[in-house]
Amino acid sequence: WGVEHESDARKAYTELMTAHHKKLQVRQCGFIVNTSFPELGASPDGLTVCGCCGNGCLEIKCPFKYRMDSIKKALHAQDNNFCLESAEKGICLKKEHPYYTQVQTQIFVTNSKHCDFIVWTKKDIVVRIFPDADFWKPCLKKAQEFFHKVCLPEIVGKYFSQCSSVENDP
Repeated sequence: WGVEHESDARKAYTELMTAHHKKLQVRQCGFIVNTSFPELGASPDGLTVCGCCGNGCLEIKCPFKYRMDSIKKALHAQDNNFCLESAEKGICLKKEHPYYTQVQTQIFVTNSKHCDFIVWTKKDIVVRIFPDADFWKPCLKKAQEFFHKVCLPEIVGKYFSQCSSVENDP
C-alpha cells in the first residue's frame, strides 16, 4: 500500500502546496550523502524548494491500517503506534516515534530548513517538521561513533566478517 501510493501522495502534496508557495519545485531523489559528514546519508522521498520557504525535504507515509480513514479518526483511535498526535499547535509528529529520528536525519543530511511529513490516507495531511538541534546532537554523536567503531573497520579490513569466519572454521 505504502510504496504503491507514494506517487499519489506526492502528486496530491504538489497540487496542495503549489497554491500556497511561490515557484514550488518537488523532485524525487535517491540516497544523499552529507558533504560535511560523509559517513551520514538519508533517502528522503523528495526534495522541495520554493521562493518563500527555501530548501526542504519530503517524507511520505501511507499507513495501510488507516488507508480508509481520516487522520482525525486515526488520532481518536488512541493508537500508541500511530506516528502523529494532537498538540496545542495542531497535529505533530511524536518525538518518541522512529519517524522523528528519520525525519531529523533527513533534514540534517540534506541541509534542509524543514521536512514536509505527509501521512496519506483518504485525506492528505502535511505536518511541517523543523530542525531540532537538541534532539539531533546526541543522534549525530551516536551515528559517528557507530560508523568509526563498526562500519569503518569492516569496510577497511573486514574486521567483523573475518573474525566470525575464523571463529567458525573447524
